[in-house]
Amino acid sequence: MLILRLKKYLSVLGAILLLTVGFLLIHRQLWRFDLTQYKEFSLSDQTLKILAHLETPITISAYFRWSDEPDGIFIRRKVQDVLFEYARRSPKITFEMINPDAAVDKVMKEEISSDGVILFQTAPEDNSDIQKKIVHQTDLFDFDLSLPNVPPRFIGENLFTNALLSITEIEQKKICFTTGHDEKDPKNTSSDGMSRLARMLEQENYQTVFLSGILKKSLPDSCHLVVIAGPQRPFSPQEDTILLHYVKSNRALLVLSEIPLDLRQTFNYLQLSLADDTVMDPERHFLVGDQYPSPLLEEHPITSSLIKKEFHPIFYLAQSLFLQNSEKTFIKTTPLLKTSSTAWGETSSEDHKGPLILGATVEETAPVAVVFGDSDFIANGLFNIPGNPDLFLNSVAWLLQEKNKISIRPQPTHFRELILSQTQSRIVYYAVQFAYPLLFLTAAFFIWYRRRSL
Repeated sequence: MLILRLKKYLSVLGAILLLTVGFLLIHRQLWRFDLTQYKEFSLSDQTLKILAHLETPITISAYFRWSDEPDGIFIRRKVQDVLFEYARRSPKITFEMINPDAAVDKVMKEEISSDGVILFQTAPEDNSDIQKKIVHQTDLFDFDLSLPNVPPRFIGENLFTNALLSITEIEQKKICFTTGHDEKDPKNTSSDGMSRLARMLEQENYQTVFLSGILKKSLPDSCHLVVIAGPQRPFSPQEDTILLHYVKSNRALLVLSEIPLDLRQTFNYLQLSLADDTVMDPERHFLVGDQYPSPLLEEHPITSSLIKKEFHPIFYLAQSLFLQNSEKTFIKTTPLLKTSSTAWGETSSEDHKGPLILGATVEETAPVAVVFGDSDFIANGLFNIPGNPDLFLNSVAWLLQEKNKISIRPQPTHFRELILSQTQSRIVYYAVQFAYPLLFLTAAFFIWYRRRSL
């Protein structure tokens, strides 16, 4: 009898000890599992990369009033969840939610003048050269005016990550866009414009400059990267010479064009040429038709994250490229995007047979150029296609040798609606009001009856 009692006490003691150890482990290590379809509670690859390489201590203060309004509660909790994950992922980040009504001194010190302000600031040990960036509550949602029935999308993580970049990067890189050849307009909000791209470049902490008119002199030394985006008229021989000298001076070039550009000197130096055709791909294309090819991604730092996420960019009426790769030069040209073998490039004479190259990288000792046979994939109309913006921005980051920015950007939160018919609504109502309670009462009665008969 004594042995049985001893075993009983030891088993209870062991259970208590096991629970205590389990509690301590859970308390020390927070495990979170994101089971949502679009991973709404997980940070993007780009954010994780930037957090992993932070060297400067940063404090994030979110000033939100405590209110019972549903919209206010939703926004406050969303911001808190995302920024809490930032602080959990990086020991360099300190995050706090602040009720401005209860912290008047801090509000006055930081000059916070409105509700819903998220303040990012560096926290150097000597308190010198503090960098600040503010994100406002009104900027956290993207309203697509062209789709009035679509709910606004939460873009907070994108803004928060870009705020970190703006206060931690020493140098702001300058991207120069050519003009004067009917290139795509960054101010145009229609489907043919590239206003979305211009805004995302600004959020990525790049300074965008638009070169005025036809190139007549050498390109500014301040340009870290020159972009030719969708010109509709060819370049002159003088401009070709200017671009050739620019590329030879170890500076980066990004070309996106569906037409021949007559940049013979520049493209000969880059060991490639534009095919002057229109690519059709019956095997890999967007639902609309063969003229929307979805090229295969070749393994490269620009595309590796897209391949991992299974993102497939969509082009429109693209032209193919021919690569030369002469052994007499140190220039190395590598295919980046290819069509399927069943694709073809339509011309006025003999069509080009697939697989065709739609994008290529050029490098010497460092990245030199990236050339795409399409510019529509960065236009507003196709910009929301998963992979399209990342393909362009990864190309920019690769050319500027910013490895931390080569990744998948934060994806907007998707608001999903469940619309029930009148019959479905009645089924849900009766199930909740009567069926479920009756089920539990039946189970309880069955258990009671079984115990009574024992």
